[in-house]
Amino acid sequence: MIQSTDLITETAQILKDRLESPVSLREPLAKYTTFGLGGCADVFVNVGTLVDLRTLLAVAFSAGVPVTVLGDGSNVLISDLGVRGIVIKLAGEFNTFTIDGREVEAGGSVGMSRLIAETARAGLAGLENVYGVPGSVGGCVYMNAGTRYGWTSDTLVDVLVVQPDGKESLMSRDDLEMSYRHSRLQQMNPAPVVARARFRLESEDSSAIRSRIAERAKARQASQPLNHRSCGCMFTNPGSDSAGRLIDECGLKGLSEGSVSVSGKHANFFVTDEGATAADVRKLAERVRNRVRERTGITLDLEVRLLGEWPDE
Repeated sequence: MIQSTDLITETAQILKDRLESPVSLREPLAKYTTFGLGGCADVFVNVGTLVDLRTLLAVAFSAGVPVTVLGDGSNVLISDLGVRGIVIKLAGEFNTFTIDGREVEAGGSVGMSRLIAETARAGLAGLENVYGVPGSVGGCVYMNAGTRYGWTSDTLVDVLVVQPDGKESLMSRDDLEMSYRHSRLQQMNPAPVVARARFRLESEDSSAIRSRIAERAKARQASQPLNHRSCGCMFTNPGSDSAGRLIDECGLKGLSEGSVSVSGKHANFFVTDEGATAADVRKLAERVRNRVRERTGITLDLEVRLLGEWPDE
């Protein structure tokens, strides 16, 4: 729990003195998200090395200042009031990967789309099954991101994480207890930071892999509002049903709140226009949940993560 502005200022100064990575105050976060929404971070750090990550977490842990990890900014909704404490975005060495035979080791901030393209070029199959999922490697592990073709957990071997006190540990896929849109990391509060992940893939002709990617890209273009700002799917699918189908069945395509609306192309996507706010997105999500529950008896759960300070919390 943050006790005062003085604590934030003091902690920020300690980080500036001890880190090679840049530290800034009151950094606007909207530009780091696919929604383009959200307020400022009290302290923002682009962490470029494992040493700096360990130091930052240890300092924050000792001071009692919360740390929030921001990946590629998809699948998150940041409050208009911003995020208290320290927000970190992995960069530098966390944005690199290596290929050794059939094994791939990637930093937590490597974009999954980039990794899929590079492994396909190398004739390694498996990651293309999550093609179309926005976000970084760390975020995909945290959420066990997936599509109808497969999940992050299908090819994951293990992850190197840094615990809230700054200590490193290795977690296997079994340790992570991964299931639909879930990993054990989500139950750990505060959660460790995914520094690196290791995947084991299958050798295959690269042209065949790229052909599958092209087919899935075409289908994605036809079914998702890729030309509008969104954060991906708003709700998880309930059981074997589809959240998008349920929302559509309730006649909610086009429903709006302020400058946010339910996409007419895919009902599980919310899209924004100029003037949209995070509060509008959350209000619209509640309206959709209520309508679906009233009509079907099913309560939809948010897939998007709410980050920051919300007035009703």
